[in-house]
Amino acid sequence: MKKGISAIIATLLLVVITIGLAGMAAYYFMGLVPSKMIEIVHAGCQTDTAYLITVKNLDTRLSITVPDEISVRVDGTPRPCTWRTVDDTADITKIEPQRSGLCKIPDATTTTAGSYHSATVVGPSNSVEAPMPC
Repeated sequence: MKKGISAIIATLLLVVITIGLAGMAAYYFMGLVPSKMIEIVHAGCQTDTAYLITVKNLDTRLSITVPDEISVRVDGTPRPCTWRTVDDTADITKIEPQRSGLCKIPDATTTTAGSYHSATVVGPSNSVEAPMPC
C-alpha cells in the first residue's frame, strides 16, 4: 500500500489554490484600472444669483476634463455651468486627482431663499445626486 494524498484531495487543493491566486490577482489589478469616480462635496445657492455645486475627483491618478466628462442637472434638467476653482477665483478645464472643482450655474429666477432643489452630477464612471437647499 502506497502512502500519500488521494487524487481527490490533491485536485481540491489545486482548485482552492487557483481560486485564491485568481482572487488576489483580480484585487491587485482592480487597483491599477482608473475609475474616475466623483462625489458631490457641497451643493447650495448664492441667494438669488447662482447654484453652486462642488465636485470632487476621487481618482488618485487621472484628471477629469470639464465640461466634456461631467454633466450637471438641477431638478432633472441639464444645466450648463462654469467650472471654477473651489475658492471661485479662476476658471478650470479639468479637476485634478483627489481635488475638487466648483460648478457655478447662474440662475436668478429659482434660487430663492428657503427653496430646495436636487443636484445630479454625471461623471465618467458614476453619477451622484444631492439635495441643494437655497
